[in-house]
Amino acid sequence: MHKQLLLLTAALMFSSGAWSEPEPGETELAMLSDTAAAQVLLQPSSIIRLDPSEPYVVVASLSEASLSVFENINGFLQQRLQFPISMGKMGFGKQEEGDKKTPVGVYRITSHIADEQLDDFYGRAAYPLDYPNVWDKRNKRTGSGIWVHAMPEGVNSRPTFDSDGCVVLNNDQIDQLAQFVDVGRTKVVLTEKLDWIEADSQTALQDELSAEIESWRLAWQSRSNDDYMKYYSKDFSVGNYNYDSWRDYKSRVNGAKDFIEVNLSNLGLFAYPGEGQLVMAEFYQDYDSSNHSWRGWKKQLWQREGDRWKIIYEAGG
Repeated sequence: MHKQLLLLTAALMFSSGAWSEPEPGETELAMLSDTAAAQVLLQPSSIIRLDPSEPYVVVASLSEASLSVFENINGFLQQRLQFPISMGKMGFGKQEEGDKKTPVGVYRITSHIADEQLDDFYGRAAYPLDYPNVWDKRNKRTGSGIWVHAMPEGVNSRPTFDSDGCVVLNNDQIDQLAQFVDVGRTKVVLTEKLDWIEADSQTALQDELSAEIESWRLAWQSRSNDDYMKYYSKDFSVGNYNYDSWRDYKSRVNGAKDFIEVNLSNLGLFAYPGEGQLVMAEFYQDYDSSNHSWRGWKKQLWQREGDRWKIIYEAGG
């Protein structure tokens, strides 16, 4: 881990255009050759793209019982903190209410519960997560109340497997975490293992997915339902809609419009942990048409099917 972070920092310095002499305290970086810095730039594999409006992301490596905070620096992630954690008594991979497991997935911190609102058991702060999210619900996973929280005053550690499913830090650590949390936006990626990917491969995947999303946007604007539906999987579902009913609904709605204009911003892309070729895309959508306007956040799940990416879920919020 230490070597990977040194190489990341070195590569960020190198990519700025000129390699300069190290400042005091940076002598370790000076030992790295330009070639090594240029070639070995590693990034967390679960974070394909973090939008610049999100300066930090939290990643928990459950098999290693650790939690890391990464800072978004010019599109590259650099580790700022790393803490040991306690998790569910029965490990991770939550499936149902009461199984005492910590979930695996991409979650959002929904709120902050302050010290004065908490029982001492939860320490100085708690950050509830949006478990079960849309992917959990699609897979019929149940349960609730998954938090990142602290420990009672005077307790500095707990056994690795000791919660009912929550991720637990001590009080000093939760205080440090607080400075990196933007309630309602900050993502917490709970993954079996913090794996790494070379930045060039990550950029290529980011470009591929961004191009697919842009093509989907243009197809929607074209009002050609056949072109639009090429981006949807036969396994698509949202609410009461499946692929066929979504096709019919969109054909009826879009066909009644004189124009459609869609603009997207603040794109984030996350490789969904433990699910192979599944990516969660989140973006802000600005939609106008001849008879309706809508602005807000949208979430999609894209799954690779053969040589194409297809949407299997989408909804606002």
